[in-house]
Amino acid sequence: MPTFNEANVRHLLRRTEVVDRNDRVDHLMSLGSMEAAVDDVMNVSPNPSRVSFSGLPSNEDWQKGVRLSEHWLDQLATADRPFNERMAFFWHGHICSSLEKVGNTDEMTKQIDLLRRSGLGTASNAAYLPDLMKTMSVQVAMLRYLDNDQNFAESPNQNFARELMELFLLGVGNYTEADVEAATAAWTGHTAYWDNGNYEFQADRHDETTQRFLGKDINTGSRSYREAGFETIEVILGTGPLGSGTVPAGAQINAGRPTAEVAADFLSKKLWQEFGEAASRTVPAGVASAMRSTLLSSGFNIRNWVRAMLVHDD
Repeated sequence: MPTFNEANVRHLLRRTEVVDRNDRVDHLMSLGSMEAAVDDVMNVSPNPSRVSFSGLPSNEDWQKGVRLSEHWLDQLATADRPFNERMAFFWHGHICSSLEKVGNTDEMTKQIDLLRRSGLGTASNAAYLPDLMKTMSVQVAMLRYLDNDQNFAESPNQNFARELMELFLLGVGNYTEADVEAATAAWTGHTAYWDNGNYEFQADRHDETTQRFLGKDINTGSRSYREAGFETIEVILGTGPLGSGTVPAGAQINAGRPTAEVAADFLSKKLWQEFGEAASRTVPAGVASAMRSTLLSSGFNIRNWVRAMLVHDD
């Protein structure tokens, strides 16, 4: 546990709440320990305020986008405990998307609000990465941004399936092209209509062929085919009935290692580089071990993971 003093309290606030406001410093110093200070920073509102588009024409999407951005920044600057907003910024940069391609501010608002509510969680409502990823994956904003709304059995589109592994959960080199193809098939059939923005799973456009993905059979029909894509997330993180996948022999790195461990290391490095330091491009061994073990033992509980970093000496 870091030493409890004003310098460390201010450091904690600058990393989590952007600014070390004097009223917050005084409050955290009154709590008597760094552990209590971290818990207070993490005691965020379960219901962050929602943006209002009142007064804006419904077809003025650019103006609505400006309003959404301003609202989010205002909350980051003025909320009593804005760490959930800061975590939402982290997730928005990691599980990335953009209004320019999505083309609909209402759908981007749903995605950002999901990150604000479930990117950290609260003491009474835990947030788990598998749930966050599953919800995000079938939101219209993500379907459009990574083209999974155009991924059908007769015309597969690999964009989302590839980025799910490369950018979001595993990192480059921990899978093969065969795993990309298997995941792509599992994710077929999800789409979104441009005219009304509604999401729909089209079962007749889903590839029902059983797939071998990271050493596990998925898309077998034992579950709803709509959930076949979700199996890829569960296998990568080792949180479903199939257990953790294994990095295949043909991968560039980490062959034979459980994918859940690889994902825990990959994600912990991303979080550390956002809130600890990024210049060295490494994570100190002690905090890396603490973050990895916390993710694996908790079923990828986001709140426990973040706390393991914030209370560590590093």
